[in-house]
This record gives sequence, C-alpha cells and structure tokens, in this order.
Amino acid sequence: KFNNKHAGLLMFCGLMSTLIHFVSTRFLMSHAIEFFLCSALIYIFEKDDKKNFTTNDYTKLLLTYFCLAITRPSTFLYSLILILVYRRRFTLDRKTILIYITQFLGFSSFYVLLSRKLYQKNFMLLNTYGSNMEEYTATLNFEQLLSGFLKIPNLFFSPNMGIAFSTPIVFIASIVFFTKYWRENVNISDKLIMLLFFGASSVPLLIWQGREVAYGQRLLIGIIPICILFTCKYLINNRLVLLTKFLTFFTYLGYILFYSSEKLTLKSGTTLWGTQTGFTAENYYIEVIKAFSNYETLVSALLRNIYSVDVFKFFNLRNFINDSSLVSNLSIQKVDKFLSFTDIYYGLDISYLLLVNIVIIVFSYSYMKLIFSFNK
Repeated sequence: KFNNKHAGLLMFCGLMSTLIHFVSTRFLMSHAIEFFLCSALIYIFEKDDKKNFTTNDYTKLLLTYFCLAITRPSTFLYSLILILVYRRRFTLDRKTILIYITQFLGFSSFYVLLSRKLYQKNFMLLNTYGSNMEEYTATLNFEQLLSGFLKIPNLFFSPNMGIAFSTPIVFIASIVFFTKYWRENVNISDKLIMLLFFGASSVPLLIWQGREVAYGQRLLIGIIPICILFTCKYLINNRLVLLTKFLTFFTYLGYILFYSSEKLTLKSGTTLWGTQTGFTAENYYIEVIKAFSNYETLVSALLRNIYSVDVFKFFNLRNFINDSSLVSNLSIQKVDKFLSFTDIYYGLDISYLLLVNIVIIVFSYSYMKLIFSFNK
C-alpha cells in the first residue's frame, strides 16, 4: 500500500516475531488464528480507507470481531479502540444505524448463547483462560501493575526473550511511532487514540507478568499486523532499516537454535518480570551467542530441521557409524545422543514425511513469492 521497498523485510520480521513459533510448533493454540483475525481487521479498516463502510463491510467487521471475542477476549477488547481510529469511515444515517443495531444484536445474542452453553455465563472474557485465571485476578492490584510498569525496560531489552530480540517488529514499530508518527501532521486526537491502543495492548502483559508458562510476548501477537502496517509506512531511515535487518537475523538465529541444548530451551527459572515460573528462558540470547563456540549445540541445531529429517529417513546413520571408525575418538554417549534423533527420523512414516514436505514447500514458495513481489 505504501510502496515501501523494505516491505518484504518487514513481513519476514513480523513472521519471526514470535508468530513463527506458534504457527509451526504450537499451531493447535489460538495465536495463529488470533493473528489471522487481527490481520483481517486491519485489511477491512484499511481497504478503500477514503470511502465509507458499506453494509457488507460492516457485516465482515462484526463477524471478525465476533470470532476474535470467542478466540482471544483480551485482544478483542483493545482492538475495539481501532473503531475510534477509523471512526470517519462509519456512516450514521437512520437506515445504516438500524442495520448496524440489527446485526449487532444478532451477533451479540449468538455470543451469549454460546457463552452460556460453554461456561454457563453470559460472557466468555476471562473464562476462556481456564480456572487459574481466578487466582490471577484475585491477586491483581495497583502495586502489581505499577511493578510491571517499572519493569517495561526489561520487557524490551532483557536477554530473557525481551521484545527487541524475540518480537523485533513490535520494537521497531515502537520506535517509528514516537519518532515518525508522533511528529507527523496528524490530528492530536488520532495520535492519542493510537497511543491508547498500544498502551491497552500492553495491559495483558502487565497483568500476566510471565506467570505459568508464558513470558508475555505471545500476548502481543494481536498487534503484529498493525506494527507491520506502521513500519511499512514510516520505515525509511537507513539506520532503522539496518537495525531491522540485524534484529530479524538475530531472532532467526534464536529460533534455529531453540531446543538445541539444555540452556537453549524453556525450563524453570526467573522470567524477565522477576517472577518464578516452570518454563522460561533465562539469558536466552546470551546463550545464543555462546552457542557458536559449542560444536555439540551446533550439530544438535542442524539435526532439528526438515533437511536432516529427509536425509536420515533414507540413510541409517547408526549402522554406518557402527561399521566405521568415525567414532573412535569421540564419546559413545555423546554420539548416541545425536543418533537418537536420526533413529527417530529413520523410523518415520514415509507418507507423513511426504505430506510435511509438501506443506513446507508450498508455504515457503508462497511466502517468498509474496516477499519478493514487494520489491517490484
């Protein structure tokens, strides 16, 4: 839309920003659907943004908000602020108001019926987060929110999965928001509404503060689409482009090395909020740098990709090594640790592996085609 030659880079940065983890390894969770719905919202709002909404547009908007309300209630709540951002696109004559009210009541009635069926309550909201949410809301107070607010620098810059390293598109969007958008000749009320939107999106992080298995960044998936939109519009400065390339590449390395060693994984420890949890990644990106001096970690990372799976499905490495002298100077225990992966790959069902390869090839081709189309 903005003819930014770096749009492909920003799209890839958005994919690397936590999203790839939940799409590829946690696809049964709601986060990929959340991203799709938030992208749909931005598309509806931005398409023909000089024209007023039609009845069809309003129906699409209500349907998207409805799906978001039953999928990610917290994202639904702060995404309502976007209605104020794009308020000028709504026409308010007698006929359209009647249509709006009728459709709104229809979706609301279905929402209440669904909520009563699933949770025996009129509203889903926090009920979708499970029984533990009652414990969290019971301990929620002003001191906790203030403590979380004071730790926002940790949220951005901590090597324990800080936003700058794990979700760089949000970090870059934060920079362009205050250095470009805030200085632009835009109505002050629009600026304050956008500030309210980004501020409201951080509230779930301040409430959650890395409890249980979440360190928090996954709660920002809902703002990735608008962050991509913002950066595509304002990212022109060469230094910011260079910073975006560096952070995207560093984040990419972090995902390649994920689960490759005992230190490069999620385990019990202290989150960037200072809370104790069962799954966190203490000093993860420091360990990423250290990993390049450890050959075992590098070999482990190389074994954890589709290329290795394809190779060792048809090549029995264990039999080959047993018949050779390649391991004479190495620890048998360490070799067995790596061979356990190849044994799993060798025993995979060929039809399953073929299906996975087809999906990966189709997705990679489509995504690369999309990225390179922005450079034309």
